[in-house]
Amino acid sequence: MAEVVDADGRGAASVDERVEPAETSFARGNGKKGANGGNNWSALLSVMKQVLRGVRPGKSVRYDTAVPSKMLLPRSALEVMEDMYYAGEMQNGLSSIGRQATPEGRMLALVRWYLHTVTAPPYLRKPYNPVLGETHVFQAQDGYMMEEQVSHHPPVTAFYGEDLSGNTKYWGQYEPHATFTGVGILIRMTGKSSIQVRENELYEMPQVGLHIRLLPPLGAEWVGKVRIRCEATGLCTAFEFKPRGILPGGSWNVVTGRIYRSLHTHGNKNGKGEEVLLQFKGSWMGQVVVTDNNYAGYPAEGDVLVDGKYKHDVNPAIGPKFTEVLNKNDEKSSYAVWRKLTLALYDGDDAASGKEKHRVEQYERKVRKWRKESGIEWGPRFFEATDGHAATGEKITMWKLRSHELSEYLRSVGGGIWPFHCPCCELYKFRPSEASCTLRSHPLLGLPEEEDEDALSTKVVPSPLRMFKKLGRGKKKQKAGLVEGSAD
Repeated sequence: MAEVVDADGRGAASVDERVEPAETSFARGNGKKGANGGNNWSALLSVMKQVLRGVRPGKSVRYDTAVPSKMLLPRSALEVMEDMYYAGEMQNGLSSIGRQATPEGRMLALVRWYLHTVTAPPYLRKPYNPVLGETHVFQAQDGYMMEEQVSHHPPVTAFYGEDLSGNTKYWGQYEPHATFTGVGILIRMTGKSSIQVRENELYEMPQVGLHIRLLPPLGAEWVGKVRIRCEATGLCTAFEFKPRGILPGGSWNVVTGRIYRSLHTHGNKNGKGEEVLLQFKGSWMGQVVVTDNNYAGYPAEGDVLVDGKYKHDVNPAIGPKFTEVLNKNDEKSSYAVWRKLTLALYDGDDAASGKEKHRVEQYERKVRKWRKESGIEWGPRFFEATDGHAATGEKITMWKLRSHELSEYLRSVGGGIWPFHCPCCELYKFRPSEASCTLRSHPLLGLPEEEDEDALSTKVVPSPLRMFKKLGRGKKKQKAGLVEGSAD
């Protein structure tokens, strides 16, 4: 039987401080000159000729096709997730969902958070393809997120996050599939995202598609229909992200939707139809306005549901200012793997960025070859494969969280103060019966500060566990350095 390993055997080292340039000239939504001062159109034509050779409309194209370094966004695809976890003001963050008193209020907060997370994708810029086993852990003002690249062919990313209180948890996975549409490339995300609020509300939602137009009008836009549904409450929200038409004067970034109560629920399977509570329409890059209201607790007709004008000032080449990377010192972190390439891109050094990109790719190829020759089977650190279904109903491999491994890891990279509400120790949707957790360093035990930590190995704590009690104040400051991990 093949041995399962988590690491590649790279030597451990520390990493330097996070790269946060004050300014960057990377283009956000057009094909103008980037930080390297070169025009992207010649590079684009070369890549499109490679990708679309012999491809007809409706046929799949490779999403992970290698592109010249001058077309790269200076962030890993895992780091881009920072933009989705928290957007806009604090009151619209992920934790705002769990703070609402009623199911209707929680659905409205979820809709607002979701519309804030839909930001302008960069045009002619592609984030780095994550390497197998790459991880990214970051904290925001009201929560944290952990991601791991669990598969490289096909590329699959699994993630888990929660707010400080543990009232709102967000997890799922996504696998990009690219299709040629005749006028551009549609990237459809296969997988499932779920948000659990409190103990008994689970909101499931598919992921919206990204259309990159290669013929006029040029641009990148989110398109498709998304339905968020909660089985426990019967509340649903239907979104439609509409593509821009080909006629002059057409509108970009249009979204319409409605919040409604399905009369067919788990408790009433004979119910039919729906009760519409709220309808809205607008631009997810501008204002989304209420067009009809049939519920007293919701905003009135004509009120602004979401104001996203600030998104025009967001540069996707730079991560949000409110996030902080927790696992810089991990040799497989996005920061450590791609740091030299990111620095070269910011410096506008095409030769250095091309060389560094090639170095990372060559190293990963050598590692894959070594595993194959040695009969070693790679396995993710924080997720395990199970059978399941995507939000669209198709059968796929689902990735289940290894909660105790993540708990231990967060205590290490978070300085011992970051909370984690262990899913296996909670009743809803994780275990059918009450369970006890004997994890030695479980952060949810809530023991008095004077208790001996050695007692944790024998203490059995019934579920649900008491609230997390911080074991320390402040974060451990660690000196930064760089993990080389290359096979030059």
